[in-house]
Amino acid sequence: MEKKFNIIGCRGKIDSVEEFIKKARDFVSNNDLLLQFLDADKIIGKEHILLAIEHAIRAFERKDNISETLAMEILIYAAGEPQINNALAAIGLKDGCEKVAVIADSSMDIGSLLAHLNLSRDDEVLTFNKSKLREFGITDTEISTVDESKIKDLVLERVAMVDVKK
Repeated sequence: MEKKFNIIGCRGKIDSVEEFIKKARDFVSNNDLLLQFLDADKIIGKEHILLAIEHAIRAFERKDNISETLAMEILIYAAGEPQINNALAAIGLKDGCEKVAVIADSSMDIGSLLAHLNLSRDDEVLTFNKSKLREFGITDTEISTVDESKIKDLVLERVAMVDVKK
């Protein structure tokens, strides 16, 4: 399963996730194209999403995926949570969200997608900061146990642990 993706950060207020997703689906006429949105406040950088993509693809290759779609499997791994409802609650978009991580099939016209969804590109929303650790559920105790240079690994470890939790 060799797929290529664009991973970008965006800003734009999402008043209704339901309406936003409907609008996104209207844009994607080809159901074979992957499109996933995550709460960027819970993303610690592109490496977080890349690791989730890698694990999700591997899950489909091994046929031990939890969800029926690669997009949802990516969300599960990015959340570090094997229960779909819990993963959506943890890292999915919420009404009022203003910072969005977008994972899109590389053949998709990103500029047109963003215009259609009234989003503006801002990759800075994907930048790591310690408050994102807390948003992800990492405790101060966990943070104090690792060297500063390894602090992102606390989240990346949770992504990898989904395979164990299954």
